[in-house]
Amino acid sequence: MIKANLILIFLLIFILLKNHFKKNTGIVFAIVAILSVYIKIFAMAFPISTFGHNSIFLQIILLHGLIGFVPVPFILLYLNSIFKKPKILKTYIFLTLITLILAVIYYLPYFPLSISDKLQLFDNPNRQLTNTRFLWFTYSVANIVSDVYNPFTGVVSITLLFLNLKRHQSSLSKKSYLSILQIGIIFIINFITISIISIIHYFFKELAYTESVGLLTMVMPLSIFVFPNYVYDDSINSDLTFYLQIMNRFSKEEKEDDLMNQELVLNTTRIINFLNQEKPYLSADFSIHDIVKQLDIPQKRVTDCFNKVIKIPFPKMRNQMRIDYAIELFKTNAHLNKSIFGVASDSGFKNRATFYNAFREEKNMTPTDWINQNCGFYDDNSFG
Repeated sequence: MIKANLILIFLLIFILLKNHFKKNTGIVFAIVAILSVYIKIFAMAFPISTFGHNSIFLQIILLHGLIGFVPVPFILLYLNSIFKKPKILKTYIFLTLITLILAVIYYLPYFPLSISDKLQLFDNPNRQLTNTRFLWFTYSVANIVSDVYNPFTGVVSITLLFLNLKRHQSSLSKKSYLSILQIGIIFIINFITISIISIIHYFFKELAYTESVGLLTMVMPLSIFVFPNYVYDDSINSDLTFYLQIMNRFSKEEKEDDLMNQELVLNTTRIINFLNQEKPYLSADFSIHDIVKQLDIPQKRVTDCFNKVIKIPFPKMRNQMRIDYAIELFKTNAHLNKSIFGVASDSGFKNRATFYNAFREEKNMTPTDWINQNCGFYDDNSFG
C-alpha cells in the first residue's frame, strides 16, 4: 500500500513540476505542502514498523508533529503566487510562518535524540526521557496542538481561498479562476479525508491501521488527478464535462430526458474544446454558424448547449473568451507595443468601442482600469 502511495505521489510531483514550474515557480510551495500533508497522513494511517528501522523515511515520519505546521503557510504561499496582485494573503502567511518557526524552536531538543528514544516517544508520547526537556509543554501536548492546528487553519484557509476568489474574480482570467476553483475543491476533499483519518486514529484505534484506512491515504493524489487539466496546466478543456454535469445535476430548471442531457453535455464539451483549441473567436467574423459547420452539430442543438448547459448565450460567451484572451495579452504587456486597440483587434473585436463596452460589462471596469490595477500604472494617452 505504501509503495503504491509513493509511486502515485511522486508521479504527481513530477507532472506538476514539468507542467507548472516554468510558468509559476510557486508550484514548489504546493509540492512541499502536498508532501507534508502526506507525511502527516502516513503517521496516522500506518503502524510505525511499516517504515523500517533507522531509515530516513522513518526519521521523517517521526517528525510528523512538527511537519503538521508546514502545509498551511506553504499552500498560502502557493495561492499568493497565483493571485499575484495584490498580495492579499501576506498577513495570514506571516502568522502561519511565525507559528512554524515557533514549532521548530520547540522541537530543537528532539533532533539530537537517538532513533530508539524517538521511537519510545512515538509509542508513548507522555514518556519523560532523561536529560530531555521540551519548552512550554510536553511532547504529547505538542502533537495534539499540531493535530488541532491542522483542521482549524484548514477551515480558515479554505474560507480565505473562496472569499478571495469571489473578491478578485473580475481581475482573474477564466483559466486562473477555474484553476483556483479546482484547488478549492481539492482542499475540501482532502480536508474531509484527513479529518476522517484523524478521528479514526484518536477515537477508533482498533480501526486505525486497517486496509480501508490505508486506501484512504490514496485519496489525496487521486483527488488531484480528478482534474487533469489543472495537473497539465490547461484548466478549461477536458475538466469541463465534470463542471457541466455538476451544474446540470443541481439545476432547478425543467428536467429533460437523461439521454438527451448526456448528449448535450458531450456536444457542449466538443464545442468548448473546439473554442479553446482552435480559438475561432479571435476572428472578428466568428459566428455560431461556424460551430455548426465545423462540428456538424445542428444549430438548434448548439443553441441548446449554450442556453441549457453552459447557461450563457453564445454572444456573451464569445465576448468572455475574447476578453480572457485580451487579459492574457495585457499580462504580457502586449498593449505597450500595439496599443489597447491592437490587443482588442487581436482578440477578435472589430473596434475599440465594442471592446470597451464588452470589457466593462464583463469586468465592471475599463481595460485601462484593469491594466492600472493589475499591471502597474500607465498613462491612458499612451495606449492609443
